[in-house]
Amino acid sequence: MADYKKEIALIGAGKIGRGFLGDIFYAGGFDLTFITRSERTVDQLNRQGSYTLFKAHEDGRVEKIRIDRVRAYAMKRDEEAAIEILSNVNYASLHIFEEAMEPVAHLLAKAVLRRMKKRQRRTPGRVDLRQLFAACGKARLLYA
Repeated sequence: MADYKKEIALIGAGKIGRGFLGDIFYAGGFDLTFITRSERTVDQLNRQGSYTLFKAHEDGRVEKIRIDRVRAYAMKRDEEAAIEILSNVNYASLHIFEEAMEPVAHLLAKAVLRRMKKRQRRTPGRVDLRQLFAACGKARLLYA
């Protein structure tokens, strides 16, 4: 896989996304792509291209870590770009509040459909969209 890129899409750019998971994946050599509802957070991350994480240790030390190789997209404003990212990355994580579940589910469904269409162009075979929509409907019921 010559075109493999170590990148993860992190859906949600709050304390879990930028803090805990951002630190873990950055330390693992991943480029971080955040997808979030906050256009303000997106603009700040893209303007700086990095953020600072303050990591507290048990012995009382506070470590200052600069996380770079960062880009971000707003779910509504940058929806098309977010769908494209999600349809291409090998890894994604989801860490959002309950009220964001429905718009994220729609975004993920669009990304899955796009990925399936891309794969269909590369690999002969049929994609049964009825099964996908049935699965999405069942998933929605779990969060309703």
